[in-house]
Amino acid sequence: MKKFTSNKIFLIVSLSAVFFGCHNPKRNQHNRYPPDYFTNQSSTLESSDIEADVQDALLKKDYRFLVCAGWGGVVPGVPWSSELREKFGTRILDGTGDMVFGEEHERYKRVAGKYAEKYNELLWENLIDRDENHL
Repeated sequence: MKKFTSNKIFLIVSLSAVFFGCHNPKRNQHNRYPPDYFTNQSSTLESSDIEADVQDALLKKDYRFLVCAGWGGVVPGVPWSSELREKFGTRILDGTGDMVFGEEHERYKRVAGKYAEKYNELLWENLIDRDENHL
């Protein structure tokens, strides 16, 4: 019976990890969204009145900025800081994480990013106008 060296064991474990981890045909099953979800969400965001959405949020005293999740999260359109996060908070746009589930999802992420940027800019302007001395 031959003895395995640590290099051979390392090679076998590494190749197994690549084979079973990276080439898993079931990997796409993590998409929890219905088939037309991203198409519908893109259409909704593109046709929305961002100014009205911001005014509605302000009436509800919802001062949270929109975040596109990605790797760690991005708050587009504003000079973001931990102080702003503490004072106003954030709201993550669903489906903007780092994984991409096809062309429609990729398109949705672009649309959501543009929407979040404009929304955050308008929200920021309104908050500055309301509370200029306290920001």
